[in-house]
Amino acid sequence: MVAILALLAMVSGCTTHRTERSDQPHRDLPVRRPAVLQAAGALLVTDTDGRQQRWELFRAEELLDQRCMHRKGYRYLVTRLGHEPVVGAVTEDVTGSGPATYDVEALMPRTGAGTPRTRTAGSQPFVPPEDRYVRQLSKAARQRYLVALNGDPRDVGSLTLPSGARGIYTRGGCVGEVRARIYGSVRKALQDKLVPQDVTRMFHDFLASDRPYKSALGIWHQCMVRHGFQVQKPSDAIASVQALAARGPTAKTLYARQHAVAAVDRLCDTASQVRMLSDRARVAFVNRLPGSVQSLLQQVYASRKHALAFVRRSDVT
Repeated sequence: MVAILALLAMVSGCTTHRTERSDQPHRDLPVRRPAVLQAAGALLVTDTDGRQQRWELFRAEELLDQRCMHRKGYRYLVTRLGHEPVVGAVTEDVTGSGPATYDVEALMPRTGAGTPRTRTAGSQPFVPPEDRYVRQLSKAARQRYLVALNGDPRDVGSLTLPSGARGIYTRGGCVGEVRARIYGSVRKALQDKLVPQDVTRMFHDFLASDRPYKSALGIWHQCMVRHGFQVQKPSDAIASVQALAARGPTAKTLYARQHAVAAVDRLCDTASQVRMLSDRARVAFVNRLPGSVQSLLQQVYASRKHALAFVRRSDVT
């Protein structure tokens, strides 16, 4: 889990005492507008299909990391997410098709006792059992363990994201072996995790200046306030329920809160069309991206499909 929480070390300037190279340089795919929009819809839209995919891939990486470390004679504590995501739940980007719920526990890490954990205002970040185990090792034992898990820290690859952020990553160890096995290369695995996040942040900056969306968001906010929920945007509504889940309420209390907020969110979305206008703005944003970024989205989407196919046909349970 150490390597999952620290996917990429962002750097500026030169890195010393490292062998830095790209394990598979990116080659632009021919840009085809329908393919680009399909990739953007899969990678940049938060819906239950995407949540299900992340859940599957996270679980597979954790279990394969554990098997690899056991073969090397080391202990590895798997971090588990919540239950498999519920189809049709309300998300930041879609209103869903099932009963009104955010299903916030699905992608939250679990403690050893199975309790969901996330970070709430004023609290310390959740530290997975694997990270706590590694931290208590002696310095020499920890160094040996991390080399087995992440590989030689001097052997790194580099990755530049569409926003210009640049980072380095270790290429070996069990983490590198597992990522290459699932995705075809370590680089592709990290692109799948980081490129959608990076482009989504760019989209949110674009969205902040989209007048139809901003007007709709104001209507949505006013509607939520009238129904007793002081939230500025859909992601805030979801975060408020996540914060409640982190405090360990009864299942009945959490379900009631999720249902109440999600039902009003869905009602206010109908009145404001905020998600429809966000989706329309996303299409305009993607169409304005440089061809190299559009091509990269196609490549990342292809890697995601390859990884899911591998996991689903393999014995990763």
